[in-house]
Order: sequence, then structure tokens, then C-alpha cells
Amino acid sequence: MRFDSPPRPGLGQSQSPNVPHIALSFNVDSGRAAAYRSILVTELFEKRVGICLGSGYFGFFAHAGFALAMEEIGVTPVAVAGCSAGALAGSFWAAGMRAADVAGLLCSIRLRDFLDLPLPWEIWTTPGGLIRGARFECLLERHLPVDSFEDCRWPFAATVFDIDERRLRIIDSGPLAPAVRASCSMPGMFAPARVDGHLCWDGGTVEKVPVASLADRPDVDAIIVAYVSRSPSRPSTVAAGLRAALHTLINPADQRAVDLARNRGKEVIVVAPASPASGPFRLSRGREIVDLARRDTLRILEEKDFGCPELR
Repeated sequence: MRFDSPPRPGLGQSQSPNVPHIALSFNVDSGRAAAYRSILVTELFEKRVGICLGSGYFGFFAHAGFALAMEEIGVTPVAVAGCSAGALAGSFWAAGMRAADVAGLLCSIRLRDFLDLPLPWEIWTTPGGLIRGARFECLLERHLPVDSFEDCRWPFAATVFDIDERRLRIIDSGPLAPAVRASCSMPGMFAPARVDGHLCWDGGTVEKVPVASLADRPDVDAIIVAYVSRSPSRPSTVAAGLRAALHTLINPADQRAVDLARNRGKEVIVVAPASPASGPFRLSRGREIVDLARRDTLRILEEKDFGCPELR
């Protein structure tokens, strides 16, 4: 099954007249933006910057807001790495879309756009989920400006958990849509996706912050980690409780990965903008979350309020 779609535009062009667009109409203070740029370029952004977009339950709205802030102050990454929600937002951005168009597209998505129930035999023959994911992959194929990692304007890497090999994998070559689908396939919600013949799940089941691929790049001097931090309040559902337990196990490994990148001589700063809870039934909050994350990213950069309780 595949959706019909118009021809894809070239890199740097707007996706299509049918893709919603979030204009930069957030009362931007050009004087303050210039101040951010003058301070940060001097202190950090004259270096070659890699952008790391971490996983987070429907955290792609926050990542779109973060990307808007990066473009607003004039930061152009030399490479992007993403996991789960970060792979979703990062793939569109690295593939050539403007951050405003990424935000507009993500804010237009509704549950019906990616909901497809599994076939009966799939429940028993694979580690299944409530959603097959084929419809989601069609959505990716329709809107991604390019087909492969190699055609992205910036080098891009997505992390997945390879079920067959029981290990984390960094995918940075080959078809783009299947890899992004796999990186977003959260166990229980999505069925695993096949990448190179292997069943793969959300990389966020093992690693929330995929800094390793950037730490290994000789053309990256500094890494900015966009971290989706959740409220420390008590989880209100079983699913939220399970996610909190998983993150408790993952967080020490993420900190070790960040520390290892620093030990390799990379400057790493963690930006954790405000990100209200979202989910499949709260997608209508997208524009609110994008705007809040954008403004909070600018505040964090201005005040140097880096890090969060989970990651420093």
C-alpha cells in the first residue's frame, strides 16, 4: 500500500503547497536573535557542530521547536543523529526541509494518518504491536525529500535496536524511510520494521541520546544534544510507568556516552527545552509544544542553562 503523492521538490525548497507551514510569526525579537548569534558564535558555534536529537515519547514537536531555534540563530550542523522521535524530526530536517516546514508537517499529522491494525497472523508470528507501521512508512516515503541517507544535505544517522542480533545499530546508509520507521517503532505500540532483512525496534529502548555516531566523526568539534525531559511527577498510567522505569535504566548509559564523547575531545552541551506531554491522542497540542520548545531553547542558550536532572 502506498499513498499517491506529488513530485518531491529539490533540497531547500518548500515541500509542497499541501504541506502545512509554520511561519516564523512568534514575535521574534531580531535584536535578541542577533545577540544570541554574536555571543554563541564566538563561544561555540564557530566550531563544527553536530546535532543529536534524542528519543522521547512523541517528542518530535519539541525537536521541531529546537530546530527552529537553531535556524533562527544561524546554526547549520555538519551532521545530525536521531533516535525515535529525534530520528523522525531529524530525518526531514537533514533531508533538506526547513525547520518551519518540518514543524508544519509534524503538526498536521493525526492518528488516522499512521493507524493501521496488524493482520491476525502477524500478532502470532512477530513481536507485534497495536500498529503495523506500513501506513507510517508510506507517510515517510511521501514527504521525505530524498529516498536515501546518501542523498541528505547533511550526513544523518538513525539508531535502532536490532532484535535479531540483540544490539543497538547505527544506520547511516541505504533507504531512509524504513530506517526512520524502525527507529520510531516503540515496542507495544508499533510492530518492528525490517531493515536489511532484520527486525528492528525503536533505538530508544536501549539508548535515548545517540551521541556515538557524532563522537566518532572527525568533522565534528562540538555536539548539541536536544534532550526531551519529562516531568518528575508520578506517572498516571501503566504505560507511563513502564517508560519511566525504562528511562531510569537507560539514563546512566546515556550519561556515560556523553562523558565518553567529552573524553574524546568533543564539547557537548545538553539543551532540554520545555516539552509538555504529548501522545497519539494529544497531537493537536503540536503547535503549542513547538512554540514553547523554540522559545525555551533560545532562553537556555541565552542563559547557558544547560543540562537537566537526567543528563548533564
